[in-house]
Amino acid sequence: MTRSLVQTPVDHASGGSIKGHTNLTALAKSSDGGVTTITMKHKSDPGVAFTALTASESALTLALQREELPAACGFVTPAVGLGFPLVRRLRNAGVEIDVSNPAKL
Repeated sequence: MTRSLVQTPVDHASGGSIKGHTNLTALAKSSDGGVTTITMKHKSDPGVAFTALTASESALTLALQREELPAACGFVTPAVGLGFPLVRRLRNAGVEIDVSNPAKL
């Protein structure tokens, strides 16, 4: 005898296993006091679907766009290690990414 573990029907076409949406906001403060705000939005639930999307796009960036990646060594964040190639992939996958007041490097 078996029973269903998922009570809500899976809707893979909409990009999520459970209906929902992702809306992430991150703030970064530079040493000179400037604040940069980054927002990411997607039409999928923030648990399984959005995590799978970002992990898959990160893996594809590493596998297919290695020559475009920034030079980095050691353990780094995805932003440092995968940079704009990952941003382009996520945007192509329907993720809205907005950066306001970017810090000057």
